Amino acid sequence: MSANQSENFSAGKRTAVFYITAGMGHAVPASAIAEGFTALGCHAEALNFFHVVKAGMWQWFCRTSWRFFLRLPKLERRYTAGVEKRKREERFLDFIGGFYRRRFLRWHTGFSPDIIVATNFIAARVISRIIAVTGIETPFFYYNSDVFSVLSIHACSRYRWFLTPVKSSAAMIIDKGQPAETVSVCPFPIRPIFSGSRLTKQEARERLGLQDRFTVMLNLGGEGIGSISLIRGIAALELPVQVVLVGGRTTSLDLTCDALKREYPSLVLFSPGFVSEMDVYLYACDIAAGKAGANTVAEAIYARRPFMITTDYFNVETTAALLESHGIGWFAPETEQQTAVIRFCLNDPSVLNRAEKGFDELDMEFGAEAFARRVISLISESS
Repeated sequence: MSANQSENFSAGKRTAVFYITAGMGHAVPASAIAEGFTALGCHAEALNFFHVVKAGMWQWFCRTSWRFFLRLPKLERRYTAGVEKRKREERFLDFIGGFYRRRFLRWHTGFSPDIIVATNFIAARVISRIIAVTGIETPFFYYNSDVFSVLSIHACSRYRWFLTPVKSSAAMIIDKGQPAETVSVCPFPIRPIFSGSRLTKQEARERLGLQDRFTVMLNLGGEGIGSISLIRGIAALELPVQVVLVGGRTTSLDLTCDALKREYPSLVLFSPGFVSEMDVYLYACDIAAGKAGANTVAEAIYARRPFMITTDYFNVETTAALLESHGIGWFAPETEQQTAVIRFCLNDPSVLNRAEKGFDELDMEFGAEAFARRVISLISESS
């Protein structure tokens, strides 16, 4: 479908994009997708599913458990491995779909959506159950916000369309039982802040007031939860590296950073906290690092910056395998491994140059508006 056809088809369409507030990983793509539809002339809104169905208790539970597991990666791996082996959680989500049916239908009548997208499996399974039982004909899409990986609970035969940004995760979800005819590779709905001009490292560093030297950006995510042992490792070895620490800030984190600066006077550390110009910070760095949040990794790929995964959560190996197979990243959960990667890059600058070929070879499309066009094209082809 051409750009003009997409705009004509979508003009005035009402689109609802549902997310849940367990971290920023589902809300960020939901907001980007909504903006992509808006650019095509739709009335689009990103909606917190738990707010819509007035499920405050479940919102609290999901957010609290998410933060709990972020702090305890080993326990997260054990729990998620258990979910992979059983169907209890799937049956439970089907059950609560019946419990919240009336509230969702009341919203549906008032909003009157022409398209529904969900970026989290909880919202997706509940909504798809309600649609199946009530016969609602609104086109429904599930977007895999994990991007590079999938879990068995993500697969659901009720989904009319399962959208994921890379071919490898599309193959994975089919292997886990998702009907192949429902699976489609889609553009990654990157945030609008990345729509501006690309900057050189020197331009970005000057804009941010950083030194023009080898730079590692360590991202703790929106929750500001994660290990900063990498910073201590860099400082202890006196590596000629500038570290930029981004993400949510806490008092204890600020105190730890201040203590590191006092202990290691040669450490060059900037900690701006949660930043709105993530594109500029990515352009300023040589290597991005942190836990393998899908949006964080995908944005680093868009900026053509290698990514070092520093935390071993469940299913992270699939993301690591993709990065390493293309020479655009590393899996380094131990501090010694992380500093070894940085030393390797410092001693052999051609490593980063070779990564350029890997970015070229990675078959991944970007754009929130392109995502919206893909959705509209799928609806048009099926009608």
